[in-house]
This record gives sequence, C-alpha cells and structure tokens, in this order.
Amino acid sequence: MAHSETAQAVPVPGGTATRRMTLEEAQRQLRQLLIPVVAKTLVPVSAAVNRVLSSDLIAPIDLPRDDRAALDGYAFQSADLAGADILRLALVGRSAAGHPYAGPTEAGSAIRILTGGSLPAGYDSVVMQEICTEADGIVSFQAAALTGNHVRRRGEDCRAGTVILPHGHRLRPADLGIASGCGLAVLPVYDTLRVALFSTGDELVEPGRDLPSGHIWDANRAMLKALVQESGALVNDLGILPDRSEDMRDALTRAAHDHDLIITSGGMSVGDEDHVKQIINRRGRLEMWRLAIKPGKPVGFGDIDDCPIIALPGNPVAAVVTFLTLGRLAVSRLSGSNESTLRQLHLPAGSAIRKQAGRRDFLLAKLVTAENGLSRAVPLVKQGSAMLSSLMEADGLIDLDEDLTEIAPGETIRYLPLPASF
Repeated sequence: MAHSETAQAVPVPGGTATRRMTLEEAQRQLRQLLIPVVAKTLVPVSAAVNRVLSSDLIAPIDLPRDDRAALDGYAFQSADLAGADILRLALVGRSAAGHPYAGPTEAGSAIRILTGGSLPAGYDSVVMQEICTEADGIVSFQAAALTGNHVRRRGEDCRAGTVILPHGHRLRPADLGIASGCGLAVLPVYDTLRVALFSTGDELVEPGRDLPSGHIWDANRAMLKALVQESGALVNDLGILPDRSEDMRDALTRAAHDHDLIITSGGMSVGDEDHVKQIINRRGRLEMWRLAIKPGKPVGFGDIDDCPIIALPGNPVAAVVTFLTLGRLAVSRLSGSNESTLRQLHLPAGSAIRKQAGRRDFLLAKLVTAENGLSRAVPLVKQGSAMLSSLMEADGLIDLDEDLTEIAPGETIRYLPLPASF
C-alpha cells in the first residue's frame, strides 16, 4: 500500500473518530493510498476477458485494412455517374470476402461484389443488387435510385497507431473482438489480484451445519465472494474467525503474507468483541473506520503487515453497500483497473422519501415503469441493514446526498444499478 503524504485520515484517538468521514473523502483517500500491486503478464486473447490491461492497446493496422463492400451489389467508379440518368457499365470481374478482384480497372467498368469483398483501386462506390439489371456482360441502374455508396472505408473502425483500449481497462467480450480483429493473439494484462475473505464473530455458523441457540448462519461470505470475483479478483474463502483476539490476529497475519488484499465483514463496531480494528492498529495503520453513511457506518480501511485490508460491517446490506462503494474501488485500484464506482443514472423518484441531514443514505430500490412508459426508482419498504430478502428483491440503490432531507415523487435522484451478476 502506498502511503501518500497528502492523504488526510480522520483522527482515531483512543479508538473513536473525532468526526465521521464522508463517503467522498473515503473514496478519495483510497485513490490516493492504493496503487497496483500485481505483476504484468501476457495472456491469449481468448483467455483475457475480465482481465485488466497493463498498457495501452495500440492498433497495429487500419481496420478494415482496405475499402470493403457493405452489402451485395456492384462496385464502380463514382466519376462515371457524371450527368448520367441510366448508368451502363461493363462487368469485368468479381470480388468476394477472401477472394479479391486482381484484374485491370478502367472507366465505365464494374465488378460484381459481395458483402465484405475488397474494392479494387479506383472503385469507390457500391450499388445494391436490388436496383440493378445485368445482361450480356452489362450491369445497369438508374442513377436517381442510388442511395449512399455502401462502402466500409479503410480505417473507419480504427486507425493504425491509435489507442483502441487504454491502460487500466477491464476487458469485456466486445473488446476481445476488436483485439482479435486487429490480429492480436496475446494481450498485456495484470496478474489477477489475490483476495483473502473472512467473516468474523462467534455468533456465525457455516450454512448446512446445526444452528445453536443465539447463532446465525453466515450470509455474507457467499455474497461477498461473488461480488469480489465479479470485480475480477481471485478469492480465497478462509472461513469464519472467532471473537478471540489472538486467533484472529494470527489468521489475518498469515493471510496478509499470502494475499494482495484482505476483506473481512464484522468486528468493526465499538463492542468489546469487535477486534478487527484493534488488530489493524497493532499490526499496521487504520486509515478510517466510521463513515457518515447509512447503512455501513462501521467500515474500516488500513493495512496489516503492509497488506491492505477492507473491514466491512457485519450486517449483510451494510456489507454489500460498503463493498460496492469502497471495497470495489479498492479491488480496482490494487488490480490496476481504472474503473470507478458503480455506474450512475439519474431517474425520477417513484415515491416521497425523507431522510436525516448530514448523512449519505443508500436505499435498496426497484425500477418500476410509470404510465408514461418511463422508469422510476422506488425504495423498498424493508430497508433494515440485515434484510436479506430486500437485497434479493432490489434492482439497485438510491443514493441520497448528505444535505438532502426530503425528496418529492418525480424529483430527479441518483440511482446506482446493482451489478448484473448480483
């Protein structure tokens, strides 16, 4: 973890923050403190989806490499159109994809051309076959019926030497298409980030095991593992840590030596059994731990033996919200990705909303279609930070700034769609 001298952490004297940090301050601090920690490598383009480019991807050729027909028809020289009502051209050859015409070209001639076929030098237009008549080696059409030249021009996709994908870009299936189309067989990427994942708390039990009185099954790790993997990292699920300081310290220290990032849930509040923040303070540095957001106030970031750690709240909704707003950013920065946080949309509110001033609120929400056919974001009725059924039902998050207190129906609000894989 790179410590920046410009980063201003909220003081944490005696384990309590002097004030709550805003989410924007926390995000800015993550951007200042975190740099890529993974090595660079080369991978086959077919295996590069969801990997992060370690350098700009430069087009080695013009794409397409030459002018090509956009449909089936006849290629000709537009100069032959001058003053013509009906154009009659001598048919001299044929061009198809992979089988270019290599014969002579001259004024008043045309070639049969199929979609994707290369245009010979001098031919600059294509007329669709539906408006043409061919007989006795002559192709003819009415000049007035010609619409467009139906040619894919050389380099219209990309020009040789230009950046087609920037350093830090996370590769999508469509990106692999243009890379392959440019003839690139291997791509420069970062190694996959290694993330250690823990839940903490004596009350937690692995799903599938008997549930003693006063205990709950651990709902967080399965969700968080999927979210971290969706962010492009390799996750090592290391189970549940009991509320014993020495055992927790030993497990976190071992994980720090074998991973690039640790993510925990639970143990960041102010109770006697909330040990995670104490261990971070003893083994490294706690940069922040209480935020002016709801849900998700008890969340921490720091390092253990120089391995960054994101300590999320224990309640499932709070854990998801803080991972999406902070943990995902940390994974991106350490992975070399230039991704920011969740994509933002601006939509009308589907109902009235009231909130407390001075706090950034995230409300689980669904998209509904109004009578006018437009989408609106409606907060779910159940907004508790432990409501698993609401997480399952939600399409996204309504994101309300600190200074807002009341939102009227139809007023424009910020809406963050949940990842498609959630």
